[in-house]
Amino acid sequence: AAKAAREEAAASLAAQVKTDGPSVLSGVGFVAGVVAALGDKKSPAAREGACAAISVLCEKGAGKHLEPFVVDSGETGVFNALLETFADKTPAVRTAALDATRELVQIMNPWAAALILPALLHQI
Repeated sequence: AAKAAREEAAASLAAQVKTDGPSVLSGVGFVAGVVAALGDKKSPAAREGACAAISVLCEKGAGKHLEPFVVDSGETGVFNALLETFADKTPAVRTAALDATRELVQIMNPWAAALILPALLHQI
């Protein structure tokens, strides 16, 4: 039930982002929330939910609005936190992180590759 509620909330956020633009993401503190959830070592559900939120945003067509926050995230940002989740002890979280990264990379502007590739290669 909680997973369905998280997905519904992410879909609702994606619809609002598509309508109003990336300012919605900064207005609700999405980036800080995702980074905090991905770093929450005591809650696999929070880590999985953060990955799922990124995936849903990309799947629902709002990923382009998320891209600037991901590409410009630096070492303490969304992309690095997402990549660190590849090593999570919980298989569901690892799978969700991989899915979210795939979704992000598929919708990214090709020019962003030079910015995300070093972090990606470092984690592999």
